[in-house]
Amino acid sequence: MAQYRYPLELQTSPFAIALNPNETYDHVGVYIYRTLILPITILLSFAASSIETEISYVEVFDADNDRFLLAEKTAITGNTEFVIEWDGSGVFEPRVWLGSFVTSITIAFNLPENQVVMEIRPGFNAAPYALAMGAVVGIGLVATGRRK
Repeated sequence: MAQYRYPLELQTSPFAIALNPNETYDHVGVYIYRTLILPITILLSFAASSIETEISYVEVFDADNDRFLLAEKTAITGNTEFVIEWDGSGVFEPRVWLGSFVTSITIAFNLPENQVVMEIRPGFNAAPYALAMGAVVGIGLVATGRRK
């Protein structure tokens, strides 16, 4: 089974999770984690068949802390949203039980400004230029020293 880990802070809200099925679940093995272990409110949306008799079973599990963030095997019909208060510890793994009618999962959140992880970009490094200038000066001194 394929597993994927995504840092929440590097995602754009909202973001959709591609369904990742296995022999027990229609979707499992996609873990969201916090780079900064701080509380956050997650809006978790399941898009599903709108036929009222078609029941889907979903949950959110935190394997790192062995706990459910959304009760095990929660029954839903149609499109359903859950507001989940997550302490930011462990992982946030939405699961969809096998035989459910969920077609997509979306996670939305609002990251406070003081929790945004800034993108690291390459900066100017003067060391190669200083090294090259030193070599040129050194060669120049050696060359002028030989002429005398």
